[in-house]
Amino acid sequence: MNLLLIGHSVVDKILSGENEIIKPGGIYYSAFGLSFLSNKNDRLKLVTQLDDLRKNLFENVFSNFDTTLIEPVAKVPTVKIKLFEDKEREEQYLNFANKIDLKELQGTENFDGILVNMITGNDITVYDLSSLRRKYDSLIYLDVHSLAKQLDAQNKMQLRQIPDVEKWLNNIDILQANELEARSIISKTDDNEIAEFVLSSGPKIFIITKGSKGASVYYKSSNEIKSLYCTPVIGKTINPVGCGDIFGAAFFYNYLLNRNAVDAAKFANTIAGLSTKTNSEKDLINELKDRKILK
Repeated sequence: MNLLLIGHSVVDKILSGENEIIKPGGIYYSAFGLSFLSNKNDRLKLVTQLDDLRKNLFENVFSNFDTTLIEPVAKVPTVKIKLFEDKEREEQYLNFANKIDLKELQGTENFDGILVNMITGNDITVYDLSSLRRKYDSLIYLDVHSLAKQLDAQNKMQLRQIPDVEKWLNNIDILQANELEARSIISKTDDNEIAEFVLSSGPKIFIITKGSKGASVYYKSSNEIKSLYCTPVIGKTINPVGCGDIFGAAFFYNYLLNRNAVDAAKFANTIAGLSTKTNSEKDLINELKDRKILK
């Protein structure tokens, strides 16, 4: 398959209790997911921004991609992330990024799928998305992520209603959001009502990830909305950062292979769940191989 991945790279400064960890973040986790799921016949292209100072953090994963369209910048954003056991994590941006330049994407390549992860919320505009839809006859997967947020006076991310939400929805095939982000799509609190709105606005599939509670997938079959709830993977959570991005990469890749929303959801839920139970990318890959999920 020929796949295109778009989203900002950021450096994560993760604070959990007394511990502070510096890790590659943002589109890194989506790229990591696609890199270990793909095979030698797949072609992976990455469109992001990267600086010389931090590129070594991303090199082990980005080296699996065609990086000719990576845009050099002076400095990628650093995001201070505070993790809590009883509430949504807190994100504070220490610096910012301009939107990604997509002018080199001329529509001359054939992509089987395009995965857009709105890491900062400023990765691309809705006009960029509609341009991708016009240029490419590809399945387009959008992870809401920070599109559902805006920066406050302290540069912390706060939830908002997504501007021009129907324009975003009109140009995609699959939408992913977590529980809080889903409520930024439309002013409803009932997942079924939100799903009905989303699936009547363009997308064929709508996914709500629920962290330690698993995930739900909604899809249309014979003009009827159906859903599946995926139970969480059992075990102690070590680090949840990036699990939603890995879920998206796994669903995206599996769905493109098999065109089955239920199977893709189960597959992605398992991989994302296991990613929270391991200490490193290497440990996750070993765990997936031990379980015969990866060869």
